[in-house]
Amino acid sequence: MDKAKESLDKFASLCMLEIPQSEREEFARGFDEIAAFADMVSDSIVGDAYSLKVSSFALPCEKLREDIPARSLPAEKLLGGATSEDGFFLVGRVIK
Repeated sequence: MDKAKESLDKFASLCMLEIPQSEREEFARGFDEIAAFADMVSDSIVGDAYSLKVSSFALPCEKLREDIPARSLPAEKLLGGATSEDGFFLVGRVIK
């Protein structure tokens, strides 16, 4: 937990946060949980960064469906009711 408290101090300093003494223990536990999860993800990487061992993560079902290629909609039909420019959707600004 001492390492988590050190990390918490560095994090708070970098983010310019003031974490009350009464909440520091809870935040330190949270850092421990995040570090444990990061270690699990790191340990599950096989070969390159894009090949993960699926068995190390809890899956909601036992067997995954097979991917079956299917025809996609023609671009004209897909973009028919949308405002588009050069084959792309135009989306209004979300973040100011």
